Amino acid sequence: MAHYSYPSGIGGAPGFRDHFMLTLRDNGERNSAGYPVHLRRIALANGKLDGLLPSNNAEGEPGGSIFDVNIYTRFWGGVGATLISFFGVSYQTTSATTSATTHSRFLPNPGSNAVIFSGITHQVQNGKWGVTGFPTKIKAAQVTGGAQGCWDLAPGGLRSTHRQLHDPLEGAAQGELYKVSVTDVHDNHCFIPTISALGFQYQSLSNYQSTSSLPNPFTNLLGRDLVCTGEIPFDAYYAPATTNTFHVMPDNTGLLFLGRELSRTAATPTFAVFKATLCPGSSATAYSVNPECTASRPGQAQPATTYVWTVGTGLQLISGQGTASVQIQPASGYTGNSTVQVVATRSGYAASAPLSRAVRIGPPELIDLQEDSEASDPCLNIAWFTILNYDPLLTYSGTGLAGRVGDGRFRVKGRPGSSSAAFTITVTNACGSTSTSSVASFPDCGYRYAAHPNPADDDLTIEQTSNDNSSFSAARSASAAATAGSTPFTVRLYDMYGTLHMQQTASAATLQLPVATLPAGLYLLRIEAGGKLVESHQLQITH
Repeated sequence: MAHYSYPSGIGGAPGFRDHFMLTLRDNGERNSAGYPVHLRRIALANGKLDGLLPSNNAEGEPGGSIFDVNIYTRFWGGVGATLISFFGVSYQTTSATTSATTHSRFLPNPGSNAVIFSGITHQVQNGKWGVTGFPTKIKAAQVTGGAQGCWDLAPGGLRSTHRQLHDPLEGAAQGELYKVSVTDVHDNHCFIPTISALGFQYQSLSNYQSTSSLPNPFTNLLGRDLVCTGEIPFDAYYAPATTNTFHVMPDNTGLLFLGRELSRTAATPTFAVFKATLCPGSSATAYSVNPECTASRPGQAQPATTYVWTVGTGLQLISGQGTASVQIQPASGYTGNSTVQVVATRSGYAASAPLSRAVRIGPPELIDLQEDSEASDPCLNIAWFTILNYDPLLTYSGTGLAGRVGDGRFRVKGRPGSSSAAFTITVTNACGSTSTSSVASFPDCGYRYAAHPNPADDDLTIEQTSNDNSSFSAARSASAAATAGSTPFTVRLYDMYGTLHMQQTASAATLQLPVATLPAGLYLLRIEAGGKLVESHQLQITH
């Protein structure tokens, strides 16, 4: 230990060492010699858990090229230098010549035979009458793919070791006595396999006997808790599910895991059994979370986890408080929305973030609808609606709909000539159904609109014309003809960022917008009549 004097009054190595060790002792537990006793071992892997080969060739493919290195030497003195004079004839260097080449490849697929490395060097004679080369050493390594597959491409943290070889090789002494060219570089490839980072199947290193006892790096580790199954020597771990990340650079979820562990915060639980709908008068129902494993864990025991449950209005906690599984029952006479919340606590740790989900007691609540004016086409009597409180776990049906409800959206189509269309939408859960009725309104759209020229330079003209669409009834067409050119309409001109640049209302059939001062680019022209959007046009302004 270095000789320091800190704090004042404690000088020299012995004094500093005593101060350091006494402080360490005081921070530790009784008879701990100042070191932690209840260790919590965690693992943070950068490789994915699904056990699959890369989905594209960016990280490489079994048997594929890793990188090739070509070394070109220049004779002493550079190009044009005299090498030797013989019988009055001077031999001079004319060009760079290949003197060494290496080819490297990934390990092949199981059972396949492939050369994974080959190299050749040349003895080169380079004169003004040409170049002659004589191979002097040829080296090659040929292997047969093992039963487990290509370990080079196993799921694992990525690292650009090939690029780290490429850059200094190509940048070293170029143009002097030699030149290096490196090709087929794979920037990202497996650096440390996921199974190695997690210590998979290694409760103890004594498990390792030979290469035949190595665990399969392509094992699918998704959907299983490796701590609960006792397959890793850690108390907690994290690895991304389906995407490799860079070595020692965790993704956002990994950073949250690491921060939680370093701050000694209990892990947020996850629901194992959860029922989102309870019917009034039903008996007690089981709710549970996936408990953190403490059994079959190597080393010193970890503090047990306690689960604190809280229920909202209309629910009663019958039994199980403090455990991973509880019984919950609806309160008598209550119908409405409620919540179930659980928090994990451990001795010596901060409580976890709460896990909370909504519970509906009784039939579904009323549907909250909103018309999608962007998708609707009132002139064709078509209106689109969005269910704002859509729940994919519920069943939706309706009358007056043009098709089924999909992803919380549905379409209503009115009869030709009609100004509205009534419809009913019904949502059903295990306790019953709730229906909501509404009306889609359509303006008198006896007109179509044309915008020209497109592209525009100085002025943009918008013309209102009679709608000759045969799908409209004769009555509406007659109404349109009687009032041709007299229906007011409003135009708004937006750029592609949604900024409104111009707005005008016309009472005649033609309207001109001066666009000479607007920046060139793409614009969206929205035309409204009767307070509803009737048409949209994409325009280009050029100068």
